[in-house]
Amino acid sequence: MSGDDLDGLLEHMVPGAGHRTARDADAPDLPAGLDLTPDTVLARGSVGWVYRAHDPVLDRWVAVKVSRAEAGEQGRAALLNEARVTARLAHPAVLPVHRVVAVDGLLCVVFALGPETTMADVIHDWRHDSSAAWSQETRLQCLHAVVEAVAHAHRQGVVHGDLKPSNVAVDAAAHPYVLDWSGLVSNAGTFSGTPEFAAPEQLRGDVPTAASDVYALAALAWELSTLRALRPARAGESVGDYLARHAAAREPAPPPPRVEAGVAELLSRATHPDPSERPTAETLANALDRARTGRAQSERRAEEAESELVHARRQLLSFQEREQRLQQERRVIAVQRMQIPPHAPASAKASLWANEARADALLDEQAEAFTAALEHAVRAAHLAPDADEPHALIAELWWQRLIMTEARSYEGESRLAMARIRQHDRGRYVELLDAPATLSIRGTGEVRLRRVVPSRPASTERLVSTHPLPLGRLELEPGSWSVDLVGPQGVRASVWLERLVHLQLDLQPPASIPEGYTFVPPGPFRMGGDPMARTPVEPCSPWLDGFLAAQRPVSSDAYLAFLASLPEAQARARGPAQRLVSGEVAPLWTWTAAGWALPDGWAGDWPVVGVSSSDATAYAQWRSQVDGTTVRLPTEEEWEKAARGADGRPFPWGEHFDPALCHMRQSIAGAPRLLPVGSFPEDRSPYGLVDVAGGVREWTTSVFAGERRVVRGGSWASDAQGCRLASRGGLPEDSKDATVGFRLVGSLSP
Repeated sequence: MSGDDLDGLLEHMVPGAGHRTARDADAPDLPAGLDLTPDTVLARGSVGWVYRAHDPVLDRWVAVKVSRAEAGEQGRAALLNEARVTARLAHPAVLPVHRVVAVDGLLCVVFALGPETTMADVIHDWRHDSSAAWSQETRLQCLHAVVEAVAHAHRQGVVHGDLKPSNVAVDAAAHPYVLDWSGLVSNAGTFSGTPEFAAPEQLRGDVPTAASDVYALAALAWELSTLRALRPARAGESVGDYLARHAAAREPAPPPPRVEAGVAELLSRATHPDPSERPTAETLANALDRARTGRAQSERRAEEAESELVHARRQLLSFQEREQRLQQERRVIAVQRMQIPPHAPASAKASLWANEARADALLDEQAEAFTAALEHAVRAAHLAPDADEPHALIAELWWQRLIMTEARSYEGESRLAMARIRQHDRGRYVELLDAPATLSIRGTGEVRLRRVVPSRPASTERLVSTHPLPLGRLELEPGSWSVDLVGPQGVRASVWLERLVHLQLDLQPPASIPEGYTFVPPGPFRMGGDPMARTPVEPCSPWLDGFLAAQRPVSSDAYLAFLASLPEAQARARGPAQRLVSGEVAPLWTWTAAGWALPDGWAGDWPVVGVSSSDATAYAQWRSQVDGTTVRLPTEEEWEKAARGADGRPFPWGEHFDPALCHMRQSIAGAPRLLPVGSFPEDRSPYGLVDVAGGVREWTTSVFAGERRVVRGGSWASDAQGCRLASRGGLPEDSKDATVGFRLVGSLSP
């Protein structure tokens, strides 16, 4: 028996039960006494016609059901019963009755106009185009509204008796309206309903009950979920055989697929042959509500989580874009600072200030972008706690932050970023985080490897292992290390090990190291990149050949000996002095008949100050002749590596600053003044250089801008920013300043 045959059977058995019809040529005119403007015929049934009409008074479209003249009193009574039942239900899924009017012996019931599309139409369309089908959530929502309307009717003592997809109209938003509440007039032993949806007891001729409606709801739910009839006809099966087979059913139908387990089990029970075993419509409605609410909430949270992730990704891109722009701005600013002297007028600095303001704004925007991205990603993780993607994005955010903070030597932030990565990563970044670095060392003897551990006030070193040389590809934890060559010369190397990077270190010291010097082995080091420093260079990792660096700045006694070796004119010209605000140069030492002498209160172990770059160069040449070695002023790269080590630390002792750790303006009570070299033991670089953060600023041979040379380090008059090892300044070559001295370095013979 085909579907068309069954539709024909249904229309024959219950007029109006098949597919809705178009305009009927034999339909009577809409009674004129209704004061409605007729439009078209919507449907016809055993007791009446249904028209679409316009109410000009209230300006709305309505449906009008008019009893058939040939149906007589019985037809009018059935239509009046439907109107009364419908009015009594008053439910969102039941179209309300506007009025009941008797015109020309016909009963006319004016209903709210419902959608012309029925659930049967929708299912029919889905079978031909599955892409138009509703989601399971929408189907569940629609089904719940239908079941809830039937449960409401049952509470009112009303049984529908003929529930099926063609009796459920649906609007564009998938909201349903249960139609045809006229009830079926049936006698015991006479079939009533629609065969595909009727309960077995109805097929046997029993009067429809609330349990029969529940069976029909289960059959409707099955077809809505699967697009297949619950009880399809077999090939070649007659109508009688079809009715007899299902009337004699002994087992409930299996649960429908793709439906929550609890609801599916109830729907299966709803098809039980024994009406007493079926759940009530209210029980089924409650189960559907729980399933619908839970799924809707879950899907809503998933949608909200995805929306949050979209916003987070956009903010991450904004963070990365601002980091690139910030690096560009800093390069421009660094060049401008070198080209514009400090004494330049405001008009000459306008462009520099504008660029600095732009860099500050970019920093703020970058921080805001990171914070916003993190907030969106965290919200997504709360909305979808079992999803991996939000946590993976949080880990990516902190990975980007880690790259930035490590480049700028933000030790505290780097540790925080690592902790957050470990908390949220789903396997991508922790593996990178834990990836070892490898170290090879050339040389002879034995080395001790010490891990530099950040601490307050100064970092500490923890002995990890001892190895004979040469050493090949030893896996070590990334970060800051000290490598000590065991022996009388006490050679030490500061190294920074990066994840997945192999560093090859040469620890073969020169044949002899002059007294007062230390050997700085060849290798890379982290330079610049400290945003809290004054005019630092952009972060980079240059490679320097090995060199010798003086452990102490040149003392006043040593410089006094140099002056004593010079002719009087040269000695007078190279004497320590201070240029006053007036422009006059005031000597710092005392000229006597015997030459320069230290003034009263000036100790010989104080560092020499008030010497120009050429004075310092002349001293280096004299020292080379006296000692038989070649010494010179350092480049700023050499100075920074020797003072800072290889790990880019802000201060020689580590990350945290305190005035008690170096000689600066707040280190002693009273007015700032010079003190003997080495007065602050903590101010010692990883290579053993003393007084690099404080004491005196030091000349280098590097060009700052124009005729100015780079000076490095802090002084007895510096603030905390000036004591940061990445801070830089520039002075004219002939400048003599009471805060500036120098130390020497020596190149190694090839």
